[in-house]
Amino acid sequence: MNNRSILVNPGSPTRLQAFIYHLKQLFITPIASRQQFGVILTLAFLYLFIPQISPVDWDLNTKDLWAAGLNVYADPSKVYPPWGLILMVPYYLMRAEGARLFSVLVIGWLSYRRRWSLAMFFAIVLSPFFLVTMSKSNMDILVLVFPVLLWETVQGTRWQTVGRGLALSILLLKPQGAILIWLYLLWTSREDWQGLIKPLLVVALFVIPISIIGSPPLILQWLNNLVNTTPQNAYYWSVNNISLSSYLSPLSAVVVLIILFALLLVAMRLKEKHWSNGHTIASLLLVSMFLSPYTSQQSFSSALAYIPSWGSYFVQSLVLIVSFKFFDYWDFIPLLILTIGLASLYFHQPRSTRDDIQESLVQEKVKS
Repeated sequence: MNNRSILVNPGSPTRLQAFIYHLKQLFITPIASRQQFGVILTLAFLYLFIPQISPVDWDLNTKDLWAAGLNVYADPSKVYPPWGLILMVPYYLMRAEGARLFSVLVIGWLSYRRRWSLAMFFAIVLSPFFLVTMSKSNMDILVLVFPVLLWETVQGTRWQTVGRGLALSILLLKPQGAILIWLYLLWTSREDWQGLIKPLLVVALFVIPISIIGSPPLILQWLNNLVNTTPQNAYYWSVNNISLSSYLSPLSAVVVLIILFALLLVAMRLKEKHWSNGHTIASLLLVSMFLSPYTSQQSFSSALAYIPSWGSYFVQSLVLIVSFKFFDYWDFIPLLILTIGLASLYFHQPRSTRDDIQESLVQEKVKS
């Protein structure tokens, strides 16, 4: 039975059931077919037209970045690390529209590699925080999700050295959020520690030479801009900061996170929920973000990308609606983000072998 015959006689119960079955195949089975990839490409194209909210991150981060050359940090508003002069060139060349398009494609790639369905893909790219991130053409998905996928994909290939070196280098564009992920990737490959030497040399080539040139060295100029920030950056960081350590003392933030994550693990264990690699990566990102002096809510969307669920989608929507209606969201942003993050970790459940077996049985039944 083909799709054309289903559409010609939609009134037939048998054909209607088959049509519903094919819709389910499209949206709830792991992404693998051309139709599913076509849906991802179509949505990525539609994101070219999403309205932008000022200030747009692409403009803030790339405008005149290279115009001053090695005097870039004479502008105190420039706060990306020196290696950004090299590694942010692709972000600049793809423009704001390209940043949005490729961010959606990266989520599609993540969904494909994790064997998620289009339904889970939509739970990410239609979620409130992803929409906010795209409304500012932010590069966090490209910096905090793409490198992890690159690291995984090049494993065992002839591109492993270059690919993993590039992945580690890109993550360092957002050290405040990526440092624990960086260490985690190295730790998971510790058995082949000799195989890590060459990727780390690639990182050194991207990071060290550009950091030590200039007078004073660019890395010192960068750190000075972070400490002595502009009024505009200071204001933006104060209202858009999800860091717990900026509201509590660092020690208090650590204690709070330990207690809450322990309670989360107990709750998941009681409900027999599986802790996956996605949980680990998202948790490391969240802990880094909550403990760093500053992390934007746009970065939060990268952590959520690893733990999608419709439960997370509705928690995000509910928290935002209630907070904007009954009190000032910006006054409680770390607490609200922490609530959403823990709920998303709880609700996310990856595909299991049991799901694959059930899916195979359904397909065999339909064929018969």
